[in-house]
Amino acid sequence: MDYEGLVTFVQEHFTDGLALVNAGDKYGYIDKTGKYAINPQFEDAREFSDGLAIVSINKRYGYIDEKGKFVINPQFEDAGDFSHGIAPVWLGNRQGYINKEGKFVWNPTS
Repeated sequence: MDYEGLVTFVQEHFTDGLALVNAGDKYGYIDKTGKYAINPQFEDAREFSDGLAIVSINKRYGYIDEKGKFVINPQFEDAGDFSHGIAPVWLGNRQGYINKEGKFVWNPTS
């Protein structure tokens, strides 16, 4: 695949059939054929974990599915990967845990 310097691979392997790439100042995901599965549109992004990926828009983090649809809207100052159905998130210096529906299972505490 020849990307002619248009994208930089951020992730060296595919997770859930997608690889994270950087195109200029935005992040997106390509499939194994090299085509964009999710167009570059995010300020920051991470690889998929447990079926969801952390992405940032307007300096807020949320989670998308493999089609690029927000499952949990960007609302956190930082976020961590899901493991066993929960993920750490930060609001200011307070950390809490959410489930895959975005509901707190452990309210943020400092």
